[in-house]
Amino acid sequence: KLELSGFSVEKITYRNTFLFPAVFTVRAFKRLFKGGEETPTSDLKEVSPPVNNLLKLMLYAENAVLRRLNLPFGTSVFCIARKA
Repeated sequence: KLELSGFSVEKITYRNTFLFPAVFTVRAFKRLFKGGEETPTSDLKEVSPPVNNLLKLMLYAENAVLRRLNLPFGTSVFCIARKA
């Protein structure tokens, strides 16, 4: 769709790959034990500074990997595109 809109895709990949197993597990348990919610809710919650620092380190490590290759799965799609 980006290319059809006049953009040139420079990179497209998934993000939050390192966190995907935890996100998948939490969401699966929520669905299993809540029976599926009618209204979607956010997974965003405030975390302690040590947990936040660990999550930042994981994202920094993922950024280093993304400089060299694309990741095959994750919780988000990331795209860099330029208007042609």
